[in-house]
Amino acid sequence: RRRQEKLERTVEERTRALQQSEDWLRLVTDNIPALIAYLSPGPVFRFANRRYAKWFDQRVESIAGRHVGDVLGPDLYARLGPHIEKAFQGQAVSYEYSRTRPNGVIAHMRSTLIPDRTLDGRVLGCFVLSLDATEQKRSEAALAQAQARRLTDDPSGPSLRLANVMHLAHNMSVDLYVDAVIRHARLVVVRLLGGRAYWPYGVEQLAEAAAARGIPLAFLPGDDAPDAELADWSNLPRPAQHRLWQYLVQGGPTNADRFLDYAAALISGGDDDALDPEPLLATGLYWPG
Repeated sequence: RRRQEKLERTVEERTRALQQSEDWLRLVTDNIPALIAYLSPGPVFRFANRRYAKWFDQRVESIAGRHVGDVLGPDLYARLGPHIEKAFQGQAVSYEYSRTRPNGVIAHMRSTLIPDRTLDGRVLGCFVLSLDATEQKRSEAALAQAQARRLTDDPSGPSLRLANVMHLAHNMSVDLYVDAVIRHARLVVVRLLGGRAYWPYGVEQLAEAAAARGIPLAFLPGDDAPDAELADWSNLPRPAQHRLWQYLVQGGPTNADRFLDYAAALISGGDDDALDPEPLLATGLYWPG
């Protein structure tokens, strides 16, 4: 009788501890500005934070236990399924994808899958981390358009090279890019979603190359939240970093033009006449023409 009561108390205490642990995990992950999930073989969702569930029009209660294909839908699962398979084969995988939201807006995501391995190498599942890259994609497009306008007016102006760090995921690709491009640059600006932890080797190698050759370098957050660690890895003065960042955060054609104007001024050594970033409404109506 006593043994049974002791066993029941132990089970109750452990159940309560597990519930507290799960509640704490959810509290933490629900307050991280990222989409986080865990997949078990199937693949099946075993966990998703609130942002992840909402992204797929689900609730955290409704997504757990469901097959990934049922949540993603057949078209998106056909695109992402091969990446998930690689993760369950033990490979860390990074990729980008786009998805049309119910309101018709095309959103871009940047995802990383990390296998959950046992000590003997078996894969139990995989962790999913996804970041919204939509604004970054818009900034890249705006800069490319602004550069085209600049070259029309001044073909002899500074050139612009845009690169996606997703294509520089492996150390060797970073080394090749540093040798081929960075060492010949006159200014390097890197915008990173997820901070230094998302691209540590790249940050270190670019910082080393910039220091060795005296190249102005700015690592900027990929969203609208400041990142002191990225600022520390940069060699541009903090005010210059902040101005470049704000041009990109505010967005739009005018700020893209001003970003390139300011970048050219930094290269030439005279930035006194730089125009401030133009604040844009977070929401509103825009009628071109």
